[in-house]
Amino acid sequence: EQMEKIVSTSDAQQYARQMNLTFFETSAKDNKNVSEAFYAVTRLALYQRLEARAKGPVMQHNGATTSQNIRLKSSGKSKKKDKKHNSSCCK
Repeated sequence: EQMEKIVSTSDAQQYARQMNLTFFETSAKDNKNVSEAFYAVTRLALYQRLEARAKGPVMQHNGATTSQNIRLKSSGKSKKKDKKHNSSCCK
């Protein structure tokens, strides 16, 4: 049973353009662009972290500096799960 889209692709693309966002049409059910979207978000978060670190230490509201490490590890392979899983998502 296929559910109908609530937001059309063209409406979502238009909104993304207006907000200066990257658009990813994804499907957890079909495993379409899910990994790509997560990798894009991760790369952006890492880039922003490195950019902020280059500007100096991060100051918290109490004036203390913080240091956080981000470690990313990828095998370069997308692991596709068996489509017959027991998740309540995307049935």
